Amino acid sequence: MRILGRSNATFPLYDGVSLHDYQVRAAMQALGIPRYQALLRTDAAGGDEIELRYEAPADASVPDEDAVASALLGCSLDLLGSLDMQKLTVRVCADADFHRTARGKTPEFVNLRDSQGAQDG
Repeated sequence: MRILGRSNATFPLYDGVSLHDYQVRAAMQALGIPRYQALLRTDAAGGDEIELRYEAPADASVPDEDAVASALLGCSLDLLGSLDMQKLTVRVCADADFHRTARGKTPEFVNLRDSQGAQDG
């Protein structure tokens, strides 16, 4: 077995809710999406925003953005609760450019919030 990158990346969200890399990975694998990137930001209202960028596989049916958002939210009841309480927004972007680090890497998890420590996964 060969592990590439960090295997324990976590986004701390509203009121103790966390989004783990394995949850996102399972949702994307279930949809047949091998390459994706999750970015965490603070939205205009001060809540959390998760932006999920993915590269649609050329040889498979492309899942629509609503299906991807549903799969992501379905990986945790806490995420659904945060969404219902308007503490979380989710954006999905198919075939968007991936965020690159200063060293040119494209981590699966990127924390873009200003005041909290970045976790490039």
